Amino acid sequence: MSYTVFARKYRPQTFEEVIGQLHISQTLINAINTGRISHAYLFCGSRGTGKTTTARIMAKCLNCETGVTAKPCGICTPCKEISRGMSMDVIEIDGASNRGIEDIRDLRERVMLAPNRKYRVYIIDEVHMLTPEAFNALLKTLEEPPAHVTFIFATTEPHKLPTTILSRCQRFDFRRISMQNILKQLQYICAEEEIQADADALLLIARAAQGGMRDAEGVLDQVIAYTGEKKIVREDVTMVLGMVPEEALISITNAIVNQNDNSVIELVNALINNGMDMSQLNRDIVLHLRNLLMIKIGCVEGVLDITKESKDVLKQQLEDSGISVEFILKAIECLREANEQMKYSHAQARMILETALVKLCRIRGEVPLSEIIDKLIHLEQRLSTSCPGFYAEMEEERAEAQRHRDTKIQSGILQSTELLAPTQFSSPLDASINLSLEKVLQAWPDIWEMINNERPAVASHLSCGRVSSLNDNILTIEFDSSFHKTGVDKLEYRELIESKIRENMGKPLKIKTVLAQEQGQNTISGTKKMPSIHPKSDPRVERVADMFEGNRV
Repeated sequence: MSYTVFARKYRPQTFEEVIGQLHISQTLINAINTGRISHAYLFCGSRGTGKTTTARIMAKCLNCETGVTAKPCGICTPCKEISRGMSMDVIEIDGASNRGIEDIRDLRERVMLAPNRKYRVYIIDEVHMLTPEAFNALLKTLEEPPAHVTFIFATTEPHKLPTTILSRCQRFDFRRISMQNILKQLQYICAEEEIQADADALLLIARAAQGGMRDAEGVLDQVIAYTGEKKIVREDVTMVLGMVPEEALISITNAIVNQNDNSVIELVNALINNGMDMSQLNRDIVLHLRNLLMIKIGCVEGVLDITKESKDVLKQQLEDSGISVEFILKAIECLREANEQMKYSHAQARMILETALVKLCRIRGEVPLSEIIDKLIHLEQRLSTSCPGFYAEMEEERAEAQRHRDTKIQSGILQSTELLAPTQFSSPLDASINLSLEKVLQAWPDIWEMINNERPAVASHLSCGRVSSLNDNILTIEFDSSFHKTGVDKLEYRELIESKIRENMGKPLKIKTVLAQEQGQNTISGTKKMPSIHPKSDPRVERVADMFEGNRV
C-alpha cells in the first residue's frame, strides 16, 4: 500500500473535526438541521485553512445514505466515495485550468442531469481564476440552478470576483488557524505515529506554518523524512526550514550590543556560506528582537510563541547586555527598512543587510535622549548644591523672564485694544522724542536680541544688513544679497522689526530695505556699519566657564 501524507491521512471527516473554524462549522450545521441549504456557497481564506475540506464534508452531509444530516456516518458508500474523491455526484473543478467559457458551457449542460443520490455538488477551487466571460456565462445558472445542484466556490482572493457572483453566494471567511491549535494537532499526529518530538521543534513548525494546517503537516512530514527516524529535535527543523539557529541569533545581537561590527560580519558571512537565505536571516533577527522587546516591556503570557526554556535564555541575554527598549525599536525599524530594500535589489541584498547590521553597531554607541536629560537634571542638582548663590540667581532670572513674558502678553492685549480705539490709547511721548542715526545704532544690538528671541530666522537675515540712513522716521537698511533682503521684506517680519524698534526707542519708525547696487550713487557717504550683535559678557557665564574649566566661544 502506498504512503499517505499526513495532510490527507488526518484530514477532518466531520464538522466537529474541523480545527479553528467554529463560526463556519456551527452555521453550516444549523443550516442543514433546519433545512436552510443554499444553492451557492463561497469559501474564502488563506491556504491550508480548511476550505476544500469543509466543502467535501458539506457534500457528504447532503448525500449520506442516512439522509441529509449534519453528522454523516462516514461508512456508507457515498461517504467513502466522497472521501476518496471518486463520487460521481461531487465534481471538483480546478478554476485555474478550467477557466474558459467553453468549460462553463459544458458545466451548464451537465447541471441539468439528475444525480445518482439526492444532490450533485460542484466544488470549484480557485474560482477567481475564471475569465470574465466564464463568470457571465455562469450567472444565470448560479442564480436559478436546479433543485438538486449546490455550488461551492473556494478562493484565496475573493476581491477578484465580480460583484454579480458575490451577490449570488453565501460567503464564509475562513480564519488563519491559531498556533496553539496547530501545535495541538501536531502533537496528536506525533502521538498517533509514535514519534518523539521536542516541544521546541513542534513550536517552530507551527510558527512557520503561518496559520495553515496543511503547511504544518507537510513540514512535519518533511522533517521526519529528513531525520530518517521517529525522533525530531529543534536542529532538524531549523535545518529543513533554513532557519537561523537560536545560538547564532544571540551571538549576532550580542555582537551588535558590544559594537563589534567585525564579529557581526563574520557571523553573517558564516551563515550565508552555509546556504542561509539573506531575507530569512533578516526576518529571523527581527523576530528575535521582537521577542526581546516583548520580554523587556513585560508582556503577558501567550504573546510570545516560545517555550519556557527559550524565554529564560532571552531574559538572561537582556540582563547580560543591558539592551534598552529604545535600541530594540531602532534596530527593528532599521532592519525593516533593509528588508524592503532587499525586495527590489536582489543583487545587492548582502550589501544591504551588512550595511544595516553595521549601522546598528553605531546606533548602539549613541547616547539616548533620556540619558542626556537625566544627566542635565543631575547637573542642575549639583549646581544647586555647590553654588547656591548662582542657582538662586538663575531662578530669579527665570522668574523675571516669566514676569516679562506676562507683561508682553498684557501689552499685546492693550495693543489689540489700541487698534480698536487708537485715539484713546495713543502715546503723547512718541512725537516729542527726537531720534538720530547714532542713537539707533547704539540701541541696535538690543533691538536685534529682542527680534532674535521671537524670530531667530528674521534676526539671522537682519544681521547680514547695515543701517544706511534715517530720514523722516524711515530707517533704511541696506543688504548685499537679495536673499537676505527678501527674508526681511515680508509684511509680518517688517511689522515685527518696527514693533521692537518702537518698544526699545519709544518712537515708531518705518523700515525700508534696499540692495547695495540699488543705492548706487545715492548712498550716503556717512553710512554707518551695523554694530556687533553678539551678547555682552555675563558674570554668570564667566563663573560657569571657571567651574568647568572652559572658554567662551
